[in-house]
Amino acid sequence: MYPIRKYVQGGIASMHTHSLSSRVYKVMTVLVALALCLTPLGSSIAQPLSDPPIVVTETSSWGVGTLSDLELRYLITQMTLPEKINLVHGNPDSTCSTAYVSPSVQGCLGQAGHITGVVRLGIPPLRLTDGPAGIRLSHEATAMPAPVGLTATFDPAAAKLYGVVMGREGRALNQDVLLAPMMNQVSVPTAGRNFETTGEDPYLASQLIGPLVEGIQDQGLIATLKHYVANDFENGRNSTSVKIDDRTLYEMELQPFEAGVKAGAGSVMCAYNRINDVYACSNDKTQNQILRNEFGFTGWIMSDWGATHRTSDLIYGLDMAMPSGSTGNGWADSVLTSAVLSGTAAVSLTNDFPAVPAYSSAQWQAALDEAVFRILKQMNNAGLLEGTIFGSHYTDGTPYIPPRPDLAALKPGSFAAAQLIAEQSATLLKNEGNLLPLTSSDFSGNGVLVMGPTSVAPYIGGGGSANVTPYQNVQSPYSALKAAAGGGANIRYIPGYDLDGILMPSTVISAPLTS
Repeated sequence: MYPIRKYVQGGIASMHTHSLSSRVYKVMTVLVALALCLTPLGSSIAQPLSDPPIVVTETSSWGVGTLSDLELRYLITQMTLPEKINLVHGNPDSTCSTAYVSPSVQGCLGQAGHITGVVRLGIPPLRLTDGPAGIRLSHEATAMPAPVGLTATFDPAAAKLYGVVMGREGRALNQDVLLAPMMNQVSVPTAGRNFETTGEDPYLASQLIGPLVEGIQDQGLIATLKHYVANDFENGRNSTSVKIDDRTLYEMELQPFEAGVKAGAGSVMCAYNRINDVYACSNDKTQNQILRNEFGFTGWIMSDWGATHRTSDLIYGLDMAMPSGSTGNGWADSVLTSAVLSGTAAVSLTNDFPAVPAYSSAQWQAALDEAVFRILKQMNNAGLLEGTIFGSHYTDGTPYIPPRPDLAALKPGSFAAAQLIAEQSATLLKNEGNLLPLTSSDFSGNGVLVMGPTSVAPYIGGGGSANVTPYQNVQSPYSALKAAAGGGANIRYIPGYDLDGILMPSTVISAPLTS
């Protein structure tokens, strides 16, 4: 059976029993999350996702564009060469200062990337934002539970709800493309971004990625599957070559990506690392042969930030160089212009790169047009091309943007969804002596001891792409437990270990405990 849930009444924990065919799990550690204490004592912590805090309707804002493929290709014929090139690499955002979405969302918000668009043809700019655990900007947003915690729910409905929250908030924050979900496999225990992923089991991840992508894109925000592929660690990722055979690649690394493609993800981000000696963003096998020809991907491939290496990446499957084009990565305006107008000569094998044959002007032109088409097709799916001459909101060629929700109005539902998913993710593996749930009598006598620095200073999220700017006044688990237990409860705290895992002096254990 998959999954089975049994909830421990009393507001403390939920137990999950999972049985996946052909997989054997060995429980190595036992962990009871302190965050479980956030629910008032005596209440039920688990709510069925059949009654989520946000109404998830069958109506979708994805695929609403009215332009046909023929009309998209006609738009491309109306573009100048510089306009096409501006669509396939990032540029500074020169218009955000005047942006007004709602009373709570205005101006520049510090997104990760920006594509200029072709405003004279009614094609709006694209703003791209991280990340996997919520909308990462300088503006406040809902910090969602770690995605690896979402995986611990074993629940596609929870994944859909997670995506809905990010999709709604992303659009409310004036963003168009979300650089998530992140689905690299947890195969290196010390990898710095394991918390951002959908876990170590490729089958389980593949079952959750589809609903997650649908939840994001149903709100009109374009989802990005990342990092493609085998970017399962951080150290040396810009140069390391992952040696991997086809069976391992397909069974362990590609399952979640294939599921995301089948769910209709609009974009894929190629990774920093090499796969069998060839950089991911230069890799014809993984990008063209597998992703497009085998999986049927019709969206666009963007590079991770700085992962573009050569002009020929455009031929081998890359559609968009981020965060910008440059002479160093072969995507500078002048370099691409020269390739399209004059073709390129053959490039010999080097220690870092395979040989590249000569390509004609016509081949470069076709590759550029196809990259632009893939980008426009997904913008059309998101309803972003209705201001063009073929669109349903065409007037004078001014770009049309579907109405964005008000972030402030979304806040209560987003908070409730984040808490519910966090509760669903908490997994009780062992409960010796019926220690949990806590009862009123547990808070008398010696009382309850709370350990760990994040008990009093909440750790809202990880660093990098998952570093969401949280709303203020986040209550700590320790404070919440004290409030729930009542004024007469005996509850104490010691730090135990610091966040770097260094053992505290033994004197801490015998030191007077603060209440």
